[in-house]
Amino acid sequence: MSKVHRRLLALGAVGLLVGAAVAGQSETRDDNAYRQLRRFSEVLNRIHSDYVEETSVEDLMDAAIRGMLQSLDPHSQYLDRKQYGDLMVGTQGSFGGLGIVISIRGEVLTVIAPIEGTPASRMGIQGGDQILFIDGEPTEGFTADDAVNRLRGPEGTDVTIKIRREGVPELLEYTITRDIIKLKSVPFKYVSEDGVGYVRLSQFSKTTGSELEAALDSLEGAGIRGLILDLRSNPGGLLEQAVEVSDLFLDDGQMITYTKGRKRAAENSFVDVSDSRLGEVPLVVLVDGHSASASEIVSGAIQDWDRGLVVGQATFGKGSVQSVIPLDEETGLKLTTAKYYTPSGRCIQRDEFNRKDRDEAEGAKGEADSLAPKEVFYTNARRPVYGGGGIAPDIEIEQRKMEELEARIERRGLFFNFAVEYFPYHAIDRDWEVGPEAIDQFRQFLTKREIEYTPEEWDSSETYVRNGIKRELFRKAFGDEAAYEVLAVTDTQLQATFDLFRKARDLDALFALSTEWRLRKERESAVAGTAPADSLDITIRGDVERQ
Repeated sequence: MSKVHRRLLALGAVGLLVGAAVAGQSETRDDNAYRQLRRFSEVLNRIHSDYVEETSVEDLMDAAIRGMLQSLDPHSQYLDRKQYGDLMVGTQGSFGGLGIVISIRGEVLTVIAPIEGTPASRMGIQGGDQILFIDGEPTEGFTADDAVNRLRGPEGTDVTIKIRREGVPELLEYTITRDIIKLKSVPFKYVSEDGVGYVRLSQFSKTTGSELEAALDSLEGAGIRGLILDLRSNPGGLLEQAVEVSDLFLDDGQMITYTKGRKRAAENSFVDVSDSRLGEVPLVVLVDGHSASASEIVSGAIQDWDRGLVVGQATFGKGSVQSVIPLDEETGLKLTTAKYYTPSGRCIQRDEFNRKDRDEAEGAKGEADSLAPKEVFYTNARRPVYGGGGIAPDIEIEQRKMEELEARIERRGLFFNFAVEYFPYHAIDRDWEVGPEAIDQFRQFLTKREIEYTPEEWDSSETYVRNGIKRELFRKAFGDEAAYEVLAVTDTQLQATFDLFRKARDLDALFALSTEWRLRKERESAVAGTAPADSLDITIRGDVERQ
């Protein structure tokens, strides 16, 4: 027997003995597990010794671990060195670096934008700068990850970059001292002309709660009469921050979420410990199919306690709890150990998601959400809400679909590239608008890049194109917040959400609008031959006691 084979059998035997002692497993179950481990180690040994090409035991074990996890659910995964490190950075909300967003554009490492208040921003790095050398090493052939690995480092250390900038004949050299870069959870906030506040929340990291509270302080000082909390495309993050964000809107003693799993240790409940930060200010939460995890905990709690209206599109349905288990100093196991539930008892997790049919489920999601039978739950005020995974909005608001010409321009980053060329030679102030000269130059720019379109395509997309040009030029001139302001103008989903506040002055009026919308949808379903949700085969749930 080979050394590899003996080692695996020994490890398997030790693992089984420990497991049996701790869990009190039956002898039959232990014997079966031991037989399966022997079979696994035999296959591994045969591959390692007899396969036509030399193999690495480490690579084979990594593949085997990934294969095991792929049979479970989309969220249980093995974290290699890079993935484990990225997870730690993403949840901590900070890292040592320069403070730039980078991408590969036209096979060249390019700065998309500096992050405000960071070393790169203070040194004058600009969006569109092409990084050709990092510490003397050419970046040709680099991936974005290659560049990130070289640009990040311990706080206080230096990195030297050489860049090429549009309109500057020679290369520019910068030596920049790395600093702690804080990732913003609240990239944008503003108040509309009619007094409605808006906050964009992009993630749930270590600083999310404090960032949002500061944003609410600012908006409250402006005397807002309503608030939109935008959680679209927010993938989630830290549970503790979902609780902290919910705590800003709910009242003392109200349950935020609870978890259930196979083990009692996985069962927890999370309760608000303070009064609502904004009192009775009407709240609307905007979500879409990419709002997941912590975003769904927040929107579900707000909906169940009737603190606000949830609008947009049904959320993703990622309501499972992952425990991160370190395997050694550099790798880990992210394993699903429980599921999240809203205060009314709805399970956030979509049961249909698994590795095999996840993509199909994604594609059919909109149709399935509207036609499939739904289990009915009730909010604190007895408003009906629906189970089945994810958070179904009180009012559905579709996002405008991008035209083909618009999609081609965005996919190739041409608004950004045009802004890089145009900006050095034109004065851009806050009152600047896209005029005929800029449009003519942009159309010539598209022609040089072999972007073809019909007159009809141009006419249907011209408003979007004008906004895209202005968005990227304002980003270069004034920063990301200015770009967000421009983007909001053509964000049809967001503008429809603002319209709700023009129709309703308080929370009761908003709920009346949602009831009107639901009844209309039921009538439309009945006319189309599909039974309304309330008359389908449902179970009324009222067995969850709220705290």
